Amino acid sequence: MGRYIIRRLIMAVFTVFAISVITFVVAKVTPGGPFGLDDPTVTAHFSVSMRAHYKAMYGLDQPIALQYVRWLWAAVHGDLGMSYQYQDLSVQSIIARTAPVSGELGLIATVIALSLGTLVGVVAALKKDTWFDFATTGFTVFAFTFPSFILGLFLLIFFCVDLKWFQLTGWGSVNRMVLPVFCLCLGPLASTIRFTRASVLDVANQDFVRTAYSKGLRPSMVMSRHVIKNALMPVVTIAGPMIAGLISGSFFVESVFNVPGLAQAFVNASNARDYPMIMGNAVLFGTVIILMNLAVDIAYAWIDPRIRYD
Repeated sequence: MGRYIIRRLIMAVFTVFAISVITFVVAKVTPGGPFGLDDPTVTAHFSVSMRAHYKAMYGLDQPIALQYVRWLWAAVHGDLGMSYQYQDLSVQSIIARTAPVSGELGLIATVIALSLGTLVGVVAALKKDTWFDFATTGFTVFAFTFPSFILGLFLLIFFCVDLKWFQLTGWGSVNRMVLPVFCLCLGPLASTIRFTRASVLDVANQDFVRTAYSKGLRPSMVMSRHVIKNALMPVVTIAGPMIAGLISGSFFVESVFNVPGLAQAFVNASNARDYPMIMGNAVLFGTVIILMNLAVDIAYAWIDPRIRYD
């Protein structure tokens, strides 16, 4: 297992490097530029020398390859650069301010989605073809088909504007956290319920489960020791990317509810062509996803002793 983790971490370094290259190239070739220097209506108010001064100050007059090498060299040494949008703040300071907000939002949504989703999925499988199972299926279909940005707007209008039960936007108090958490965890909750139910039903029909019943084991023991543990494999598979996505933040949810998190900072940076901020967020998102996938692989070996990576 140790050699496998080392190999995966080495691969992760090359993956993050590829992510940074692709992100940098895409950001540079996308029309537009920082400070509005590529907007004719903006540049009309600046002289040619002033525009050249700004480009030289931030190294935008250099070849793209050289710009990337300079950014990579600084990033390896722990410097992600200064934000173009907030010129007195470094990228690290912005990430340090916004990442805890996205992390808190994502962590709460993750706990609710995985714990409640697993519980409801197991119960729905045990009560197959009952009213509870049908109601659960209807809920998952609704949650899958209802876009998060539409749901967010509906929640804002109904609960904040009409009923005035919750604060309109922001983060910090419970009154401001309920709606963003609900909107963010609804889709992952439905996915967890659906995967858990299907997995439990599949494992419950396996031969080793029937053998356990034939030996006279109590149904509760069969479910806890044989069915549920083996049924967790598909749930763990979706849990890795799900947790990474939730903790990294939701672009729609943070934008709709004006949550000052990492995803909203990334959207603002993209609109402003804030290249250092775009690169810092992309590398951070990629690293989180890679580490979560590694955690899923390690969890496989813990859940199923038959899996050995070495």
